[in-house]
Amino acid sequence: MNMVTLGNTGIVVSEMCVGTLIYGKLQANVSVERGAAAIRRAMELGVNFIDTAQSYGAYPHVAHAIRGAKDIVVSSKSKAANYEEMEKAIYECRKALHREVIDIFHLHLIENEKDLNSRSWALKCIIDFKEAGAVRAAGASVHSKAGLRAVADCPEIDVVMPCINQKGLGVIDGSIDECLQLVGLCRERGKAIMGMKPLGGGHLRANVAEAINWVRKLGLVDSVAVGSLTPEEAEMNARVFNDQPIPPELASRVSTEKKRLIIYDTCEACGRCVESCAQNALSQTKGKKPVVDESACILCGYCGGVCPKFAIRII
Repeated sequence: MNMVTLGNTGIVVSEMCVGTLIYGKLQANVSVERGAAAIRRAMELGVNFIDTAQSYGAYPHVAHAIRGAKDIVVSSKSKAANYEEMEKAIYECRKALHREVIDIFHLHLIENEKDLNSRSWALKCIIDFKEAGAVRAAGASVHSKAGLRAVADCPEIDVVMPCINQKGLGVIDGSIDECLQLVGLCRERGKAIMGMKPLGGGHLRANVAEAINWVRKLGLVDSVAVGSLTPEEAEMNARVFNDQPIPPELASRVSTEKKRLIIYDTCEACGRCVESCAQNALSQTKGKKPVVDESACILCGYCGGVCPKFAIRII
């Protein structure tokens, strides 16, 4: 596995990063053992980089997978709005993963300059933990052109995690070309780039190698976070990053069936999911349950996180 240094952080990671959104309550909600098995298979194939988040519900899966392992780099995120919330989030992550140091801690989903400014004290908390040696680098994840522009201008941000794929799926307010220009600006300013959503939330799963290699060949991204639900899927993804062919028998064991966002009849039509969807993939007629625009939905599952009736699932 190709190893790279993330920007100016001095943190050395594998080109492939295991994304863990898929394991937790927002998506497949698999057992700790099942999620950990996929992570471990990636580790066996040279991956040392794992990305997670406070909202994913995947800390137990990650903790189980990395127990006893050495030289594993962990990235996490929180939507904390102030210093106290971020402090709790970082302590929660350290305790759940049994680690004194979290390598990268991100502000989760920065939307624009106003949003970044509103979370200035949360960022200050990350910086304080960094100065104390409990966090190695401060980061920000973004799904928008406005968010990229804001973090590019923020010198405290060491690592940027943008949505990058060949179709621009998941980019909220601009084209993929516009976003790539801003990613290039972030690199010019010494920031590391962790790409996410290379498969566009599953829309590009029909040709995994083509989709991942498109991101790799840009020359802009240090490491790419991609989800692997099963050990077989982890192996297939790792083979792409290792420039190895995917044996037909392996491909046959990895499902390429398109996933869908389902809203069950237990929905009370409160509209919280519609309000939370940055992709505008949900619409609603008053008094009726929301409707999903599958062409716009990137299967992030964040809408499920705000549903009071747990009526939303990705299957």
